[in-house]
Amino acid sequence: FSLFAIELVWECILSWVVLKYNIKINYTRKLGNLLKYFIGDFFPAYTSSAVSLTFALALNQTLFTLMFYRRSRERFAACAYVFLSQDRREDRPDTLIFQVTEDIMRFAVYFPFKLLVVDVVGSKALIFIPIAVNNIGDGLAEPVGVYWGRHKYSTTALYHKGKFFTSYEGSACVLLTTFIVIAANYNAFNQTQFWITFSILPFLMTLAEVSKSLLASCALICYIIADAALTLLSYMSTKQSVHTTATAGQSTPY
Repeated sequence: FSLFAIELVWECILSWVVLKYNIKINYTRKLGNLLKYFIGDFFPAYTSSAVSLTFALALNQTLFTLMFYRRSRERFAACAYVFLSQDRREDRPDTLIFQVTEDIMRFAVYFPFKLLVVDVVGSKALIFIPIAVNNIGDGLAEPVGVYWGRHKYSTTALYHKGKFFTSYEGSACVLLTTFIVIAANYNAFNQTQFWITFSILPFLMTLAEVSKSLLASCALICYIIADAALTLLSYMSTKQSVHTTATAGQSTPY
């Protein structure tokens, strides 16, 4: 319940920011999602495990769905107030459906890597890097593209036959953010891992961001690509470490 309480307070703060400063809800929504995926790994009073993560998702989804249900918002002003920071105009009247679907889809990608990779390898960077890049880099890409994007190009999207236009300036935000986030987590890699990740992952994440589409596929693509790449590097490192240890333990015949 402590995680739910923290998320609830955070959503109230974001709703206040929307009303006070007239900030676009797209940005407060990203900030809300950012907390959801960091709090499970970095909140000191919470033990992140398979059972606790599943319970937290079920509890939060149930309580927030009850709060954000249309009749709840019509009857209780507090529910409508909390919902404000998530209710994007382009999602109405299906905001709640999109929100729940996005949370479940992201968890479906996040959970296996959390369970099978992070707990085994012991590096939170595997989760931190893709989430930070998607929320910070992609979050900056939109306002930068809107206000300073002078060089446009067209791109396609999954689940949609039309064309979308984005800017090189906006895409550069994702590229630069990935470089910065990887550099900030250099201690999580050995030298070979770091340079391979630093050379490849920023461009993969930028390509994933360009393939924007409905139902949070951008986030899913970013998570899958980043986690798959980081998992491969970690697996290679683990195998190399085991091989080195085994070799060192062998006695040299005389």
